[in-house]
Amino acid sequence: MEEINRQLLAFGKQITAARKDYPYPAVIIDAPLLIESRLNEICDVVIAVLADAELRAARISIRDNISLQDAMLRINAQKDNNFYAEHADFLLYNGGDKNEVFLQTDLILQTIFENVSGV
Repeated sequence: MEEINRQLLAFGKQITAARKDYPYPAVIIDAPLLIESRLNEICDVVIAVLADAELRAARISIRDNISLQDAMLRINAQKDNNFYAEHADFLLYNGGDKNEVFLQTDLILQTIFENVSGV
């Protein structure tokens, strides 16, 4: 965990430097430990992608070829959805319907680009 956090912090420094050198309107960071590593502090906006624990367990079980029970042990060792909701500007619910996820993503990005200064 410490090594992952160290790498994320180094990555954060690279992002901060790149934002000064390049005229991109946005940089998207996909980091599972964004908040825990405090990398969110360099972000103008944080979007938390949430799903029910049972659905997450099923996905982990398939992805990592482990039992549902082992997947639930992993999930129970993590912060819950409320933690991420409290630290995010926007919430994206990934309940399995790709079209719904795309729609939510479009609405969130539209809101960000219309209303957030500096992005």
